[in-house]
Amino acid sequence: MREHKQNCSCSFCRAKRGEVIHKWTFEQRLAQSERMKGDKNPMRRIPGLAQRVAQKIRERGSLAGDNNPSRREAVRRKKSESLKKWWQENRNSVTVLLRNKKLSEIMKGRPRPKEACMKVSRTYHNKSEEEKRRLAEEHSKKMKALYQTERGFRLRKQHSERLRGENGPNWKGGSSRLPYSFDFSPALKRKIFERDNFSCQICGTNRDLVVHHINYNKQDCSNSNLITLCRRHNSKANFDRSKWEFLFTVLMEMKSEKNY
Repeated sequence: MREHKQNCSCSFCRAKRGEVIHKWTFEQRLAQSERMKGDKNPMRRIPGLAQRVAQKIRERGSLAGDNNPSRREAVRRKKSESLKKWWQENRNSVTVLLRNKKLSEIMKGRPRPKEACMKVSRTYHNKSEEEKRRLAEEHSKKMKALYQTERGFRLRKQHSERLRGENGPNWKGGSSRLPYSFDFSPALKRKIFERDNFSCQICGTNRDLVVHHINYNKQDCSNSNLITLCRRHNSKANFDRSKWEFLFTVLMEMKSEKNY
């Protein structure tokens, strides 16, 4: 191995002396990685170098189990704080975005291993109730803040699209709107309200308006079968239906003749 002199200018010795080392940009690191690939790597050029490095690591002793510094609480806390700080400063950098995109492509379509799910579950359930409540409140605050951003709106829209229709966990074969048709939408109701000047076609009021099916067939959503009524007259129309159906049919014929 190379001997380091007193005034050595390598990055290791400079860092040891407390000197500021130039931080490479993402493009520089990428170019350096390309230059060191394959047989260009000095670990491959020098015969036996990789074996000597591995032997030196083995001589230091195993870092598995309790010998691993990451098992110590102070080290774990320090690493966690350092990673959080780095993430807050670099979460929108090119490096992180490319890494996230690469991980997303790798994990797409691959379910999480059962062992990993069980580990996460045990970690959560072993916490105290107070700690669970604190974590839930923190998560709620983060989600509320995220939903106020453009990215949060995009994520909600994507999630809604994925769970629409048959992909939804509560899908029951399209029976959620029964006995009404799926064509009986808010857009159609507004169209009928505009046609009838936002007023009940019996008493003329513009309060508590609903759209009524003239022939009482809620699957028939043609414009000629829909009429605007107030809630009071809509309730009355449920009795003596043949009389009301005849009256509404005459009103619609008169309206169509007037428009022509």
